[in-house]
Amino acid sequence: MDPEITDSDLERSVSRLSRLCRLSSRLLFILSIIVMLPLLLSPLILVGAFLAIGPFSYEGSISDLLLMIVQSALASTALCIITRVFVDIAKKKPSYIGQASHLMIAGILMLVCTFVEVIPYDSATLSLTLGPLYIGLELSKSPGCFINLGSLLCSISLLTISAVFRYGYLLQRISDDTV
Repeated sequence: MDPEITDSDLERSVSRLSRLCRLSSRLLFILSIIVMLPLLLSPLILVGAFLAIGPFSYEGSISDLLLMIVQSALASTALCIITRVFVDIAKKKPSYIGQASHLMIAGILMLVCTFVEVIPYDSATLSLTLGPLYIGLELSKSPGCFINLGSLLCSISLLTISAVFRYGYLLQRISDDTV
């Protein structure tokens, strides 16, 4: 027989969930900024790299740079949306239908990002050199058709969690109607 759940057990569980969601939202925010760097730096890259001024250098075609920017925009937008969901949960303001919609949009964005990676491209290197500091981002041409299984699994997981949230919302509505 299961032990009885008390109000204090429930409060501790909600408090733990809130702390975990706050931590997750902060880590995802940092990750979204890192993923967003090609998008944020693209104006400087275009001007600086092609006019040979500034600390930026770029080797590759314009289409490869645009592909890098599109991937960056899709992935960082999905991460920002997921961060928003965690912030809502941490503030203890869950809206199952709103979170389900946000997670579905993030899942679709990640799925599109996964298939954008399949587009054939030449290798491209973007770098920033500030004195002894060198930061580089490289797109390497891989033989054959490559699908990023991590992104694909992430998008499928987000779509599944979105369906679970929608189901929870429906159950809550049924429960509210019967009471």
